Amino acid sequence: YNLAYLDRESGDLVAAAEGLEAARAIAPQSGDVLVALAEVRHALGDSATASTLPRSYVAEHPADLAARVALAT
Repeated sequence: YNLAYLDRESGDLVAAAEGLEAARAIAPQSGDVLVALAEVRHALGDSATASTLPRSYVAEHPADLAARVALAT
């Protein structure tokens, strides 16, 4: 997750997406990972995936504001 964050900050969105997918495989219910992956997918132009990633998480964790915001964008 941390390396993916650095990749994202340096502008390497493809590497960030790959790192976040790996983090998601390890921690599939991590809201932070899902939100970050949704943001990276959106930045890569994959709005369809970006909008579906946080959907199930928000259904299970409606109080997670970051996930709700990611779902709304």
